[in-house]
Amino acid sequence: MKNRFSLTIVAVLGLTVMASVSQATPMLGTVGTANNYSLIHPGATPSGEAGPWSWFEPGQQLSLIMADGFLTLDGAQSLQLMDSEELPIGSVTFEDMSLDLNDIEDGFAGGWIEYTLGETWGVFKFADLTYSRYFNSSSWDGDVLNVYLWGGDPENNLGMDLKLSIERAAVPEPGIVALLLLGLAGMTLVRTRREQPRARI
Repeated sequence: MKNRFSLTIVAVLGLTVMASVSQATPMLGTVGTANNYSLIHPGATPSGEAGPWSWFEPGQQLSLIMADGFLTLDGAQSLQLMDSEELPIGSVTFEDMSLDLNDIEDGFAGGWIEYTLGETWGVFKFADLTYSRYFNSSSWDGDVLNVYLWGGDPENNLGMDLKLSIERAAVPEPGIVALLLLGLAGMTLVRTRREQPRARI
């Protein structure tokens, strides 16, 4: 009875893992260079306002998840910022995110990023409207998904431009996961057999 219960648990875990693998794809997003307008600026409009602009340090990466055409964060993550002289000036933390990439025309249907910048908490909102040729839009270049964002936060009078080059993250194939679960099931079976009391003669 104990053996059947242990194997049932392993089977349920296996089905859960396989289902999650088939529905959600881990992705890795790399921040574009300053020439691609990756920055935070005063003013919640695309043109921004005069004042100190904070550029994202290029080459940083975000762990993302793609599921049903929606791109989300794999947990809260921080990105380093720099000034126009490329000197570090702190960081911004992306607390949560949801980007809808299901639009047929330009690959973007809107979304938002919840953030913390110093003592400021807010939400950048991205409209289903293209600015300056490609903000807000997404397109595939081979195996790379290029996402261009502009979002405004009127509550804090801030705007954000962000270019991400997104690729699939290296994860175990479903077959490898299945083999690992099979090995776990075998170990569980051997252990429970060893723990069974021997019949007295």
